[in-house]
Amino acid sequence: MSPVPRFVERPDELNSLLSKLPLMPCAHCGRYGNLIGHGLLRGYAERSSDTVVRGRRVLCSDRGRKRGCGRTVSTLLTRFVERCTVVAATLWVLFGGLADGLSVERAAEKAKFPLDVRSAYRVSFRLKKQTLAWRSWLTSRVTAPESAAQQPLVQLREHLIVAAGPKPFEQREFRCATRLL
Repeated sequence: MSPVPRFVERPDELNSLLSKLPLMPCAHCGRYGNLIGHGLLRGYAERSSDTVVRGRRVLCSDRGRKRGCGRTVSTLLTRFVERCTVVAATLWVLFGGLADGLSVERAAEKAKFPLDVRSAYRVSFRLKKQTLAWRSWLTSRVTAPESAAQQPLVQLREHLIVAAGPKPFEQREFRCATRLL
C-alpha cells in the first residue's frame, strides 16, 4: 500500500484514513504497522476567528513495543494551504486577478482577500515565485495550449486549467507535485 497521502479532498476521507493506517508504511522510516492517528490539524477559518479542521496528523509510534521512528506526517484537506490562513480558492482568484493585469490591491479586492494589503503583497509575491515550479510540472503533463495572450501569467493560467481543471489549486495531483506558496 502507498504511504500516507499528503492531501485528501473530503473530511470523511480523514476519518477513513485511521482504519487504513496499520497497512501503510511510514513516509520517513518505511516500516509498517506503527502508524497511529495523532490528532486533528486545526487552524483559523479564513474569514473569522473560528477554528476549523484542516487535516490530520499521523504518528509513527515508537512507544511500547512499536519500533517506529517517532516522527509525524500530516494529511491536509485540499482546500487548505500549508501554513496559510487563506484557502486555495481565494488564492486562485487572486492569481487570476494578477494574470488579468490587475494591481495587487485590485486583485485582492476581487478575491475578497481576508487579510490586509501587506499580506496580499506577500502572498502574491510567493505565488509568482512558484510559477516556475508550476510550469515544469505542467510541461511534463501536457503541452501548452495555443494562446493569443502575450502575458505569461495568462498563458500559465490557461495551461493550468487545461492540465488540472477549473480549480487547479484544489486538485490533489497538482498539490502533491508542487507547492502553492
